[in-house]
Amino acid sequence: MVKQRARTIFRRLQNGIINSTAVTVLLSSSMGGALPLLFTGTANALPAQVTTEVTPADTHGWLDLADDTGGSLSYVAGPSTAPIGTGSAQLEVTSSSDGRLLADLAYGGTKLSDISNLSYSTYVQSGNNTIAPSVQIDVSSDVTNTGLGYQGRLVYEPYMNGTVTDGTWQTWQADQGKWWLTKSSTLFGNQCGQANPCTFSQLVALYPNMGVIPGPYQLVGFKAGSSWTNFVGNVDNFHLITSVSNDLYNFDPAPPAAPTNLHFTQNGNTLTCGSAIKSNGTSPNTTTMAWDLPVGETSTGYKVVPTYPSGSHGTTYSSNSSATSLWVAANIGQGYGAAPNDQGLYSYSVQYKDASGLWSLPATCSLTYDTVRPTITFINPDFSNPNFSVGPNIEIQASDPGGSGIATTVLHIFYANNAQALFCPVSH
Repeated sequence: MVKQRARTIFRRLQNGIINSTAVTVLLSSSMGGALPLLFTGTANALPAQVTTEVTPADTHGWLDLADDTGGSLSYVAGPSTAPIGTGSAQLEVTSSSDGRLLADLAYGGTKLSDISNLSYSTYVQSGNNTIAPSVQIDVSSDVTNTGLGYQGRLVYEPYMNGTVTDGTWQTWQADQGKWWLTKSSTLFGNQCGQANPCTFSQLVALYPNMGVIPGPYQLVGFKAGSSWTNFVGNVDNFHLITSVSNDLYNFDPAPPAAPTNLHFTQNGNTLTCGSAIKSNGTSPNTTTMAWDLPVGETSTGYKVVPTYPSGSHGTTYSSNSSATSLWVAANIGQGYGAAPNDQGLYSYSVQYKDASGLWSLPATCSLTYDTVRPTITFINPDFSNPNFSVGPNIEIQASDPGGSGIATTVLHIFYANNAQALFCPVSH
């Protein structure tokens, strides 16, 4: 008893469950006295949390498995407001012979005693307020013994641990709940069966090295079916913390395709992405960004994130409108010299929200704005000399830090002895 208590505290120190730097345990000696036992050193912190978004496009190793003859797995928006992200994984079975699993094979060899958190959220659309997706673990009574072979599964079922309510998200703290062994009667002496489920603590007391079998099965996942009929349920927000990992899984549908045909219009002219344009010198540019939706998509909102020449992000423009354009003149310099820091590259990232409330992949379009006047310098004649004379050639130097463009500046040069004027257009 005393040794067991000491081992438990020491294991918690190792796993970072106890955060103190020193723990004093008073152990009762066989003589009835008190023996102070001091554990010193810094307890290990919990591993840093890693959040993984699992989608049909990138499942990160999660598998869609038929555990009986049928059923289906899909990734959907919602239902309602998902606990994290925008959606969830949906398990559906029709007949009693159907069974479907969403499973990961990344945790083979993990002991139950090394799990400090195992939680997940469920939403039941059709289940008669009774059943919800269960957690299934391919179990081994001793993960250090690779010769034991398959020993069935360890199962957590929400209805054994609370009240299942259809039409709402519920979160289950499975590591604190009751579990049952599918091969209790044949391999585990009728211990911890469906009729007499056990907690993790009870299971570890019976089998200290019990955990996820170290291959080739080694699945940890969620199941619906096998004697269920007409069931539709969802899982999300799976959080598993062990002594070496801290993994949060967000199950989401694939985002809609990005908007297409991004472009700008300025004063009636269409400008493609990457164009360079000028301020007109006296008033704001009337510049509008526009985009198209992919075929078959509808929009219930949009958001546009600008990035300014400085590299900073401006205010995100968002709307629940179905519009597919946005006036962006407010971001642009108001005339030559009025806002010289506005010169440079402006990028705009655009996303739309589809009919199911999912945000699309982003698409980006940019423009280069030139808001700085060109600089004109006379080389010949030198007007700074009061005795200058005008020869047959007039030489000027023009510098345009903004690059190429469409505006034109007209330079007026007057001879010293008459009103004759020379007009010299300088491209800007």
